[in-house]
Amino acid sequence: MQRYFLTHRLHGSKDGFAAGLPLHFVVEVTHDTESGMWIAQCDDLGVVTEARSYEALVSRLYDIAPQMLAENFAIPPNPASGHPAFRLDRLQPT
Repeated sequence: MQRYFLTHRLHGSKDGFAAGLPLHFVVEVTHDTESGMWIAQCDDLGVVTEARSYEALVSRLYDIAPQMLAENFAIPPNPASGHPAFRLDRLQPT
């Protein structure tokens, strides 16, 4: 299992969140060698998704993260931003 930060920069203020400040969510990514599927899980956003490749998994995560952010935190997606509003960075073990 690998752990990543999914970072979203707010495009406006919402209930005490200042515009431009990042929100970080931990995403756990695993590869099931038996099925060949990549799986991402983010408990804070309520996301569990899978794809046949790592690249497809990241794309899928970027596609559904704005909807889950809106549903779980009432932060509407930035319609002009698309994928660049999110970034996925691997957490280095300490």
